[in-house]
Order: sequence, then structure tokens, then C-alpha cells
Amino acid sequence: MSNVIRWEVNEASQIDYDQALVYRATSEDGSYTLISTQSITDNTYNDEDGTSSSWYKVKFNNSSTSKTSELSEALKAATFIGYCSVTDIRNMTNITTDDLSDTEVANLIQDAAVQLNKDINIEVVRERVESIDTLRSNDINGTNTTFYVKNWEGRYISDKNDDAEVTTSDLSVIYKDSDGTETSATVSSIVPGEGKFVMSTAPSNQEVYVSYNWSARDASVPDGSIRLACKFLSTAYCYSKINIGRPIKTDFGNTKITRDMESYNHYVKRYNDEIDKINSSWGGSLSAFADSPYTV
Repeated sequence: MSNVIRWEVNEASQIDYDQALVYRATSEDGSYTLISTQSITDNTYNDEDGTSSSWYKVKFNNSSTSKTSELSEALKAATFIGYCSVTDIRNMTNITTDDLSDTEVANLIQDAAVQLNKDINIEVVRERVESIDTLRSNDINGTNTTFYVKNWEGRYISDKNDDAEVTTSDLSVIYKDSDGTETSATVSSIVPGEGKFVMSTAPSNQEVYVSYNWSARDASVPDGSIRLACKFLSTAYCYSKINIGRPIKTDFGNTKITRDMESYNHYVKRYNDEIDKINSSWGGSLSAFADSPYTV
């Protein structure tokens, strides 16, 4: 097998570093060996020698100054950061590396996550932070740094920047002074299931506004339904990539090869059904996902 390792690069990292260094070990606490040095903006490394028991860490490096970042947390092969993994897709289907490489499947999973977010998330823009109840008082007094969004009950802070993770980067908070001056404030942590976010600095005599997405299921885990929906849509995308634009039937002498043109339709239907289940808990519904590219 091979393992695909992906990382996210923010603007600050691109200024400070130009290389990504990938390390592998046979156990989480084992000795990590450098296996790849590449451009920091590549974002992906395919370890063809990796196994299901491999562990990985990544750090950034500046090739000119030798400045390096800290090593990332350890990540085990066949696990995932996001909604589902390449292994999930391989296990669900008969798609092999002869059909699509691990990198191709990983990229399609990311595309599926973007569509999935679109179908389950509700966007909230500039919600004013105000008292909700006794526990969620949202005091703006110069000392309090813990606040709650209004969509907390039975709802979850969700992925806003389409990286298939729920982190502090998915919330944007503005402090507005009495003279109208607005400042972007830093969120230090969030608890998606409680609608809670903690600020690095406490606002005082200011209005506070927060922008975020919420969904009916917890994308930070991710919830089983979100993971299943991502697997269904990713699989549909995989079959679409394999089949679309190629002849349905091909003859090689006495041998006839017929492509399975119904797989896309099958998995899109399963995806739509799962999305309806997710959204039904708050009364939402799914507009039909994409018309089939095939004639049924």
C-alpha cells in the first residue's frame, strides 16, 4: 500500500519557510526518519513504502537560514484528518491504484468535502455576541474571554474554510470600538459541540461580532453520518473520473469490455439520502445534488 500525507500552509509559514520535511516511524513513540524534503507548497506526499502501521510527522524548514518549525503531532497511516480517508474509499469499492492513485483519490475526497460543507452548513455572518442565558452570559467586561454563539443548542460550529476540519480558523471575530473602529481578534480555542469559543484577549466596552458556520452534526469528530456522506460522494467522484469521457463499450477482438456507468448514480443517491438524514434534524432539506452525467 501507500500512504498520502497532506498538510496545510498558512501565509505566515510560506513567508518563513520554503520546505516541508516528512518523517516516518514504525510506532507513535518510535524513532522518526526523514523520508522526503520538498517544496512547502506541494501540500501532499505519497509514501509508496508506507504500511498500515506507519506513523508520520511533518515540520517546515527554511533552506537558506536553516530555521525550522516544531514537528507536527504524530499521525498514523489509514487514519484521517478530515471527513474520510483513502483507505475508506478503497474498502468501500473495487477501485485500485491501477484505476486511481492515492493522491488522485485524496484530492477527490477534498473536493467532496467542499460540496458536503455546502450541503450541510448554514453560514452566519456578523452575529452580535450578546447574553443568551445564565451560563452563556457572554459578558463583555475586560476580563471574560469565553463566549458562545447563538446556534449552540443541538447544533455544532462547523467547517467554514473547507479544509474538512473544525479549528479556530473557522471563526472570525471582530471587536468594534465606540468610535466605529473594527479590529480582527484572535480566537484561541473552540468547543464545537457547545458553541463555545475562547478569545486570546478580553474585549472591554466594545461590540463583539462573530462569523461562522453551523451544522446539525459534529464535523469535528467527524460524526458517522458526515463521514459516511463523504465516503459516498468521494466514491461517486472516483467513478466519475474513471468513466466519464470514455466509451461505454470497447471491443478487443472477441473480448468486450463494458464500463459500469451506474456507479456514479448509485453513490450520489446514497449521498443525497444521507444528507437528508443529517439536515432533517433541524428541518432542512437537500436540493437535488447534481444531475447524473449518464442516461438512465
